Amino acid sequence: MWNDIISAFLKILFFFIVGSFISFLADNIGKRIGKKKIVIFNLRPKYTAVLITSITGGIIAIISVLLLSSLSKDARIYLFEMNKIVKQMDFYRNEVKILQDRYTELTRDISVLIQTTHMGDIVFIKDQPIYIYSFYNDGNKEHLYSAINNLKRIVVDKYKIHLPKGKVNIDKNQKYKEEIYLNDIVRVDEAEIRDVMKQIMERKGKRLALIFTSKRNIFIGEYVDVNVFLLEDKLLVPANTILEYVEITDPTDIEGNFALIMNSISKLQENLIDKGKLYIPQENSIGGRIPFEKVVSIIVEIKEKYGFTKSKRKFKILLINKQDIYTAGSFDLILKTIEE
Repeated sequence: MWNDIISAFLKILFFFIVGSFISFLADNIGKRIGKKKIVIFNLRPKYTAVLITSITGGIIAIISVLLLSSLSKDARIYLFEMNKIVKQMDFYRNEVKILQDRYTELTRDISVLIQTTHMGDIVFIKDQPIYIYSFYNDGNKEHLYSAINNLKRIVVDKYKIHLPKGKVNIDKNQKYKEEIYLNDIVRVDEAEIRDVMKQIMERKGKRLALIFTSKRNIFIGEYVDVNVFLLEDKLLVPANTILEYVEITDPTDIEGNFALIMNSISKLQENLIDKGKLYIPQENSIGGRIPFEKVVSIIVEIKEKYGFTKSKRKFKILLINKQDIYTAGSFDLILKTIEE
């Protein structure tokens, strides 16, 4: 603190001395030039003296500033580096804003994680599809009961609990465990079942899909209350349609060609979702069964053909759906090789 006070006092004293010196020197120079009656640029001696005095004062001021800059780092920074400092301040201010936005985003994510952690052993989230059942509606009510039974099996498997049996395994120093299944925990509103059954009877001859969703957040040990909805299982793509194709430019690159095919399959799935294909929760996919062993087999086969013939033929791999693709149903994907 005392150092700052002394530094400020010395600076003020310096400017006081410099100002006094400039005033004294300029006054003497003005008097001498006035007596000599010097004429410059055809000016009268009086105005010539004023001009020379002003220029002399400005030169002395510049010399004083340079002298102060050489003696004081703060003055040198203020006079010659302030623009650079302002630009740096703007840059760092922008960086701070970016960091603050990132901090806000991370804080929000942490909040969500904390809330999720405090949820406990949650099994199903509210409005989450638990099971989708696709069928051709021939008016048989057994389709609905079959779908509910399948739903119960899925939920029971999710609710499989391992409890200690009591006997201790000496080698591993831990208790044996047995599997306990909680039966009859799925609850579907009877009014909803009657309404869905009525819709089924009214919509014979159509392909339909039953969708079971969680009514609320379901925790382990609670009844699984579900909603049931009926919608038309629309035809999205007819059977034997070429969904995607992959051009093989380098038959010897097995890893690269495998990646190309997988990218095409991923693109195919995105296209089907855009058309309305539903995610099938029990299959953990959109319902497409992909023969991965066939993918590898075709890539190796193409490489062998290329190596045997040494020709410059081009190869294409076609991705074709074996059956019709519906909104909620499953389908088999087949691969076919063609040569050009």
